[in-house]
Amino acid sequence: LDSRFVLTIKDSDPDDIIYKARLVILGHRDPEKARVVKEAPNILRASVRLIIALAISLDLELSTRDVIQAFVQSRDFLKRVIIIRTPKNQGIMEMLGAPPNSLLLALKPLYGLPESPGYWWSTLKDYHTRTLKMRSSVMDPCLFYRTSNALEGIQGTFLDDILSAGTSKFVSDE
Repeated sequence: LDSRFVLTIKDSDPDDIIYKARLVILGHRDPEKARVVKEAPNILRASVRLIIALAISLDLELSTRDVIQAFVQSRDFLKRVIIIRTPKNQGIMEMLGAPPNSLLLALKPLYGLPESPGYWWSTLKDYHTRTLKMRSSVMDPCLFYRTSNALEGIQGTFLDDILSAGTSKFVSDE
């Protein structure tokens, strides 16, 4: 599969500009994309409102976070062989020491592959249910909660973004 770099500049502080490059697989050209599972659930709008309302009414700590490089952090390796052609006419690969027209073997889900969101969802669900001992809502699989005598924590996930509300104990367990 072909790939390209998406270049961005993070300039929240004009004195501290950060340049970023993300390798993106051109998955829309994947001849096998019709045969792979490409779905992952996303949080419902009502669930987001519920988390915020509970945080306010129960005086819970409310926070958001973005998981960095989420797809690569997926627990499982890819179940199919994917060979990636390095981007053409971009000097980044040369800066990394790769010769022109190099081929790469993808081992983990990468941005642009049709199945990557599903791999990440599986990892995220496992983290919530096993590590944090949370339960998934029947109405929204992206809404997780943990209770003992009362609500300890509630989280909603949208791919690599997490909205969380919880007690100080829940926040420290995270």
